[in-house]
Amino acid sequence: MKKISSATTLLAILLSVAGIAELTGQENPLFQLVGFASVGDGTTGGAGGDTVIVSSGNALQDALEAKKDSNTPLVIVVKGLINQANSIGLNKIDVKEVNDVTILGDDKGAEFDGIGIKIRRASNIIIRNLKIHHVAIGEKDCIGIEGPADHIWIDHCELYNEYQGADKDYYDGLLDAKADAEYITYSWNFLHDSWKTALVGSSESDTFDRKLTMHHNYFLNCNSRLPLFRGSTGHFFNNYFKDITSTTINTRINACVLIQNNYFENANNPWVSAYSNVLGGADTMGNILVNSPFKYSGDTHQPYHCSPTIPYAYEHVLHSAELVPELVMQFAGVGKLDLEGNHISINAPSSLSAIAVTHEQIDLAWTDNSDNESGFIIERMKEGGSFSEIASLEPDSKSYSDTGLEAFTSYTYRIKAYVGPTESDWSESASAITLSTGFTETTQNLILVYPNPAREKLTIRTSRPARRITVYSIDGVRLMDQEYAGQQEVILDLERVAPGICFFRIELSEEICTGRFVKE
Repeated sequence: MKKISSATTLLAILLSVAGIAELTGQENPLFQLVGFASVGDGTTGGAGGDTVIVSSGNALQDALEAKKDSNTPLVIVVKGLINQANSIGLNKIDVKEVNDVTILGDDKGAEFDGIGIKIRRASNIIIRNLKIHHVAIGEKDCIGIEGPADHIWIDHCELYNEYQGADKDYYDGLLDAKADAEYITYSWNFLHDSWKTALVGSSESDTFDRKLTMHHNYFLNCNSRLPLFRGSTGHFFNNYFKDITSTTINTRINACVLIQNNYFENANNPWVSAYSNVLGGADTMGNILVNSPFKYSGDTHQPYHCSPTIPYAYEHVLHSAELVPELVMQFAGVGKLDLEGNHISINAPSSLSAIAVTHEQIDLAWTDNSDNESGFIIERMKEGGSFSEIASLEPDSKSYSDTGLEAFTSYTYRIKAYVGPTESDWSESASAITLSTGFTETTQNLILVYPNPAREKLTIRTSRPARRITVYSIDGVRLMDQEYAGQQEVILDLERVAPGICFFRIELSEEICTGRFVKE
């Protein structure tokens, strides 16, 4: 565990109230704290205090244990992989009997594989930028909150287990809250592949008013409990629910929830009161439903109408429902914010060039315009095909040699940079034609090419009948492609060909001839 400094280092890591991300579109999403966790003194976590960096579960737990004896706020930055192998003697990470703590994933990634986090008897806690998955030990929740606990903010995390192919009880919840936990906000998280997704209230007798806000979360490929909401006040806005099998929002035991400007796609029972003798209530407005039917039955009912009290301002971050899928797919989950809570952006590479050096190799070069990339991805398209990835390169790379190619064939390339899951735009494409394998203008079956240089017409004469002639520019762009019925002399019209060096490829009956000419 490495201690960095006090309040002056990583300044205001959790003060993301000023963090604004640009979105090419109609509106900008704000990543500031909104919701019930903002009520009262708000939720600031470890802002203004000490910062430590950890890279194992045991080091993380040790930092939390040490915090019990300190009143100084604490930010814990987690780097790399946390798993059972480096969490010896632990079946979960206990955030217990501590206040004013942030657990923050490093901007290059922090992953919890097979071990989750439990928050209890704690106040003013922020969990951000953590990927937690496949938790089958301890209480088997990715993140569990159990009261007494208050002012908890779960932000920009990715939580998942398994759905199809897994027994429904092998894992438990992705994000659960129970007992007297209150003033909670879940924002910009990506929750997917789960049977039991988000439980609020552990049983029909657990009706404490937890006061929970869920906004701008992305729920994908889950069975139910998004959330299962018992006896509490809730506000769910700008969430994207997709491919939900059983029930989506299930309000019961006199819960009262405001369901506002959400987008439901292939999500069964978008909001119902199901599997309880005591119904719950809801107020709904501005939602969009796409192939998301209500399937009322003997145990699945329409919630009664209620009007929950929302004690905080949120209109400045409320988006219209039609924008929600684009927003949350772009900005929810890990790797979207840096340590200061600002949206991570990365510049695209530029000036990509492609030069053929042999009949089977093309060399690429580009300008690296970013200083924070994790690496680069290169895609290639063979003439007549589509782009596919051919290489993933280390950061600061500026060149690449593509080998094993076909002779005298046009290839087009593009490249992008990435940091974590955040990717830049693609560069402009660049093309090149690999060299021939030995057929040139002087090959025995290529008798004459004239005039060369040429202005309006070019004549190509061969000793054997030509079936097809293809002409390319020097940068690999196909300019003409013409089939012929066995002519031995062909005249090409060059009026629409730009001046410069061009290549041609002639298919004869049993061989291929290649050559070049200059268009004036």
